[in-house]
Amino acid sequence: MFTAIMGPSGSGKTTLMNVLSTIDKISGGEVWLEGQSLLDLNNRELRRFRQEHMGFIFQYFNLLDTLTIKENILLPLSLRRFPTAEMEQRLQSIVMALNIEDILEKYPTEVSGGQKQRAASARAIITKPAIVFADEPTGALDSRSAAQLVEQLGELYQAFQTIILMITHDPDAAQSSQTRQTPDQTE
Repeated sequence: MFTAIMGPSGSGKTTLMNVLSTIDKISGGEVWLEGQSLLDLNNRELRRFRQEHMGFIFQYFNLLDTLTIKENILLPLSLRRFPTAEMEQRLQSIVMALNIEDILEKYPTEVSGGQKQRAASARAIITKPAIVFADEPTGALDSRSAAQLVEQLGELYQAFQTIILMITHDPDAAQSSQTRQTPDQTE
């Protein structure tokens, strides 16, 4: 599922995403993912659940300037001590899908905003999460780069079959997410 939540600034889009991703605690209701009530987990279990089942794409990329693009993308797997061979295999399939193979050895300060956002998207998807939360991922991009990113997010959704929940105020980005279908829906 590739879904957009759209609304004007201040309407609660990011708050909703923060509640669903357990960044913010709720006072009532329930949040379930992968058959697990997220409210039943202690802080340690919740941190591990986030690492294993959730990916995040932020408006301003949140890449570390002291790491190369490759190191930024591999960071979530490195922190979980994945074997090098598996990290490289996952990296290759994702960077090819996002067309960023040629910038892997560069630093974030050496690449464009669109390339930074594609690197951030790769970092979010490399763990093969059940859901990717994308908070205004096109907000810091020009219209051409924004359209390309939404297209590439759609391709990632189809290739990796993860849920992508995109928060946006951009009607074009929201519309693009709604036109995505799984291969099963096209038959």
